Amino acid sequence: MDLSQIKEEEQQKALLEMQQIEMDMLNEQFKKLTDSCAEKCLDTKFETTKMLRGEMTCLDRCVSKYLEFGQALQKKMTDQLQEDVARHEAVMASINS
Repeated sequence: MDLSQIKEEEQQKALLEMQQIEMDMLNEQFKKLTDSCAEKCLDTKFETTKMLRGEMTCLDRCVSKYLEFGQALQKKMTDQLQEDVARHEAVMASINS
C-alpha cells in the first residue's frame, strides 16, 4: 500500500465523518424546530384527532420563521467568516511584504 492510497482512505474517512456530523446537526435542528413549534401551536388537550385551522396556520408561520431565522443566521456567519479570511489574508500579505 502506497502513501497516496493511505491519504485517500483518510480523506474518505474524514469526509464520511463530516457527513455524519452534518446529518446529526440537521436531525437536531429538525427536532428543535418540531418541539418548539408544536409547543407553541398545538392544543395539548387533544380533544380532536384533526388539526384545527389555527394550529395549521400557527405551525406554518412558526416553521417559516424558524427557517428564515436559520438562513439569516447562516448568511451572517458566512459573511463574518469571509471578512475574517479577508482580514487574515491582508495581515499575511503585509507580513510577507
